[in-house]
Amino acid sequence: MDKLQLKLRLEDTTQGFLDFIVNGESLKERFHEANQLVGALDNPMDDRQSMLLGCYLDGRASPVSTGRVPLYFCHLCGDIDCGVLSVRITFEGDVVRWNDFWFECDYEEGPHRKCEYQPEYSFALVDYRSAFRGIASKVGVA
Repeated sequence: MDKLQLKLRLEDTTQGFLDFIVNGESLKERFHEANQLVGALDNPMDDRQSMLLGCYLDGRASPVSTGRVPLYFCHLCGDIDCGVLSVRITFEGDVVRWNDFWFECDYEEGPHRKCEYQPEYSFALVDYRSAFRGIASKVGVA
């Protein structure tokens, strides 16, 4: 099984965000499509992050029309329409799978393209939820 961690990352353009670390590797650094993006889970949290936590933890409906869940947003405005690195999250019994990574942009002229790097991650549900536990408790999502 793969291992997920969330790590606070500070960059000049933001107050800080939580980076998704899988098997010790930052997904922001691994996906060149995320170069100008920041983590969808900001520091401090707001209502949007609470909604996204529901997507990550329970498979709730995504704000992205394709059903994939944003991992990283535009670093300037955080708008989904500006561009997101997204992933398909599926819950299968005691396993959570991440695959089908895309860069999506909802502007009419914007690109929708499958990422060049296409890993398939499988997380044990208990460990996966544990990675989000501290964040979820801060915003009342469990």
